[in-house]
Amino acid sequence: MNFYSPFTNENGSFLEIHDVEYQHLCQLSQCQEGYKVEIKSEFVNDKIPKTISSFANSEGGWFIIGVKNKTHEICHILNERADYSQLISQIILTSVTPAPIYDVKFLINPSNDSEGVLLIYVYEGISPPYVAQGTIYVRSGSSSEPIKSDRATIDNLYNKANRFNETLTKFCTRNIYFPYDSIVFHEPKTSYPIASIYLKRVFGSEHLKHTRIVLETAKQIIIDNPKSAFSGFQYTNNSIVFTTSKKTLSRNHNVNMEIYSDLSVKLHIPLVKKDYNKIKESFELYSAESTIDVEQDFKIVDGSLAFSCIGNSLSQYLEIADKFNSDLKDFVLCFEIENGENAILFFDCNEYFNFVKNNGIPINIMTYNKSDYFYLLKLRI
Repeated sequence: MNFYSPFTNENGSFLEIHDVEYQHLCQLSQCQEGYKVEIKSEFVNDKIPKTISSFANSEGGWFIIGVKNKTHEICHILNERADYSQLISQIILTSVTPAPIYDVKFLINPSNDSEGVLLIYVYEGISPPYVAQGTIYVRSGSSSEPIKSDRATIDNLYNKANRFNETLTKFCTRNIYFPYDSIVFHEPKTSYPIASIYLKRVFGSEHLKHTRIVLETAKQIIIDNPKSAFSGFQYTNNSIVFTTSKKTLSRNHNVNMEIYSDLSVKLHIPLVKKDYNKIKESFELYSAESTIDVEQDFKIVDGSLAFSCIGNSLSQYLEIADKFNSDLKDFVLCFEIENGENAILFFDCNEYFNFVKNNGIPINIMTYNKSDYFYLLKLRI
């Protein structure tokens, strides 16, 4: 997904919408309307669904309101809305299916805070076609044109969505093997639960052009950190895999974190079993279902250790992401639990025991759980 902006910084690099300030609007005098830029002088509700959906069905682009489209002279629109993003969201949710992903920013006129210019950046669609009021629009030159009977274009939009979903599915799959049960304990397969967190970058990776620099920086931040839980690493073609010390977890269940050159990340955390004899009294005291043979029938896993591993790993990852000015809204998030059947997440604290007392023991009944894909941009984090 190639990013373009009509606004640049002093180094000539494209500015993303959250970095654009009012003084950058003067650059529009050198900008031509076209495939990725549309300029309007007035805010017209009816034009919003058509224009935004056409950008989403194409390669994304900028919708700028408050500038004359022929002369590119700033004419402003009134700052009469408490929140233009809320207004646009209401228009889109009632007019476009599915809802495209976009960002909104209102640039207030420094000389008159009652007016300004509205910027809307629409991301290239990941679930096309986007239908606006019963019609599919695409970009044609500097305008939005409806598709009337062009089956090939419609098929291409569906294929584009399928390719994107296939990419997500392929990425959000564990491809690191945990062999410890079969090798050390001679069990036929990995039997303990494994939690995985996937963050797949789908936007904003264009500035990450030097793969080796990204991976080397990741190694320096993680391996050179004396508080890091990771002590080993290994390069692949486009990623670096970090592993914890074998002394970190019992039964050699190492945490693995794989960081890619676009800063996508996979985090795999084996969930360590607790010694039931040490917590038996607590369960019998607080459990509303103390007759269950927890030791025999269920896998009790250490929730505190799991959350500690997640927190430590993600905090180090966020330090790397911050180094490259990455924004989490550019990512898709997915969670996965394997071998989770009859697993009980245990926390040694009063809050947990009170929950057990009031609600019974929380038991996972599914062997495999995988969440939907969460587009963090939609969550506006």
